[in-house]
Amino acid sequence: MKQATAQNRTSPRLLKNEDGVAIIAVMLILVVLTIMGIASTNVSNTEIQIAGSHAVYQQNFYLAEGAVTAGIEALEAELAANGDPRGVSGSDNQAGIIDTDTIALNINSAGADSKIDVTNHTTEYYIDYIGASRGSSLGVTSSKVHEFSLYGKDQIDAGPNKNSAIVINAGYLMAFK
Repeated sequence: MKQATAQNRTSPRLLKNEDGVAIIAVMLILVVLTIMGIASTNVSNTEIQIAGSHAVYQQNFYLAEGAVTAGIEALEAELAANGDPRGVSGSDNQAGIIDTDTIALNINSAGADSKIDVTNHTTEYYIDYIGASRGSSLGVTSSKVHEFSLYGKDQIDAGPNKNSAIVINAGYLMAFK
């Protein structure tokens, strides 16, 4: 019986002893703050990667758009020179290679903050002659409006974004005999 009495006397003393509680509470708070810090760092890194990918996408998009514009200019130049743009280099699914430096110069001339780097890019256009547009003429003669489908493509050939590509398709109507 004396043994049980001794245990009863020591137990309340251990429960009333608060030495070290503050350090345990501080350690728990530090663990929670560390986990929150690591999580916020991971979120920040992910946001940086998303922003970088978006910048690459925009660059590819604008270069592909420039390729479509170059294809339209090639069609109009062929119409002015020969009266029939169906024979333009790049028509009938043939590629027209674009000088990316010229496209970058045109884009960069918009403002000092819009500089882009076009090294390691392949930018090209494709022109597909669809044919005479249906329903564009009320007369009995054949239509003078012809339909083209233009594709602009930009692809990165090297670097961390290798094989990142975008293709833009634009329809184009042109009237000629």
